[in-house]
Amino acid sequence: MGSVIMSKPRNIQNNNLFNHIPLMKPWLGDDEVEELRKVVISGWISQGTKVEEFEKMVASFTSNWLMIVILVFVGLGFIYQIFKRKGK
Repeated sequence: MGSVIMSKPRNIQNNNLFNHIPLMKPWLGDDEVEELRKVVISGWISQGTKVEEFEKMVASFTSNWLMIVILVFVGLGFIYQIFKRKGK
């Protein structure tokens, strides 16, 4: 990893709405800065290929994770039914 860029919070106005205590200071390495540079230069900040790529990656992870959770609950349901029948 390369250098780290630390950002400092800046107040836009001098009233209480814009004063805040940062919970953490964001940091970016060279790889993250390069990816951000590509997005900014492309002109597609809120939409575009990177957003689509990110959405597909999240959907893939979510659907796989959801399937695992469903299978665990189905398995627990079967185990519960087996023990319930043995108890009668």
